[in-house]
Amino acid sequence: MKHDDIPYLAVGGFTLAVLIALAVTLALITGRTGATDRYYVEYAHVAGLARGTPVSFEGYPLGRVADIAPRRDGGKIRYRLELAVQHGWGIPKDSVAQVVSSGLLSSVSIDIQEGVEPELLAPGATIAGRESVNLLAAVDSLANRLNNAAGDVEAMLGGRNRENVGELLENLAQTSRNFQTLTTGLTGTQQRLDELLGESNDMLKGNRPEIDRAVADLRASLAVIAQYAGTVSYNLEGTSRNLLELSRALRENPGLLLNSTSPQDPGEAK
Repeated sequence: MKHDDIPYLAVGGFTLAVLIALAVTLALITGRTGATDRYYVEYAHVAGLARGTPVSFEGYPLGRVADIAPRRDGGKIRYRLELAVQHGWGIPKDSVAQVVSSGLLSSVSIDIQEGVEPELLAPGATIAGRESVNLLAAVDSLANRLNNAAGDVEAMLGGRNRENVGELLENLAQTSRNFQTLTTGLTGTQQRLDELLGESNDMLKGNRPEIDRAVADLRASLAVIAQYAGTVSYNLEGTSRNLLELSRALRENPGLLLNSTSPQDPGEAK
């Protein structure tokens, strides 16, 4: 009988050891070992969250959700979560508790994203919360907006508007053809201008001696004009002074035009 009891004791001891190891593992995973500090965070939605939901700090397992308590705030329900985290773990004041999920169908958890302020939150303080994006709701919202946009486009293209759009497209096509024709014409014009410039260049090269002689003659003529320009200018200046003197005398005595006498000979006796 004593020998028959040995297998039962061994199996029982092994089972107890496995249960203890499992309990320790679960405690390590959920952060239930040792003393903990309590912090709080609030969310408008707690889908996927429950007591025992893991809490991490920048991905490092730190604790668990100890409790979830709904409360009414300004006519709306908000949920206050109590977080049991490792004792003595410093959490900067501007840290954010983000609801995260590793995949579309994965369970959610709370990850505390570390802030940069040196001041730490005291145990019992509230951490700023940020809810996860509901991917299915976002996709549904996008699908609704696309359906509305499609309806608007269909309404815009219905009836008379469809004819107007057709005419607009035809006008655009005609404009494109006209532009292509214009481009072809401009290309031909450019070719003719190139030919004209080439011919002008050839003409200048062929008449270069005559052009050089014409330029030389022009320079000689300008030199002669410059030579006599001083004399001509002097004479013109004297004539201008005489005319001004005559004009002044006539303004003072207009009768000079009627009573003028011939100049007296200086040799005649008075």
